[in-house]
Amino acid sequence: MSSFGKPIALNDSDASLESRTVARISYVDENRLADPELRAYLDDARRFGTPRPETQSIRSHVPAVAKAFSRAWDAIFRNGIVEHSLKELCRVYVSQTIECNY
Repeated sequence: MSSFGKPIALNDSDASLESRTVARISYVDENRLADPELRAYLDDARRFGTPRPETQSIRSHVPAVAKAFSRAWDAIFRNGIVEHSLKELCRVYVSQTIECNY
């Protein structure tokens, strides 16, 4: 199977849909993931639903990226001084504004 996904149109003026493709990024193989910190971040994502387990799995291909993102997420989203309900409202607002289905 090719490493490319389905064709997409980037905007109305783009060439035919048949000429455009996007790369598919695999999820990390958790059976090969030895770092307990990364495994814990993936477990938290599954348990809480945020950040999305799929995106955490993709980030885990580069451990430094997954750790930096997860530490920031914990500090800002799970902790911090702003009420969690307001943080969630902001997260949903941004998601809807950029038309993200996650």
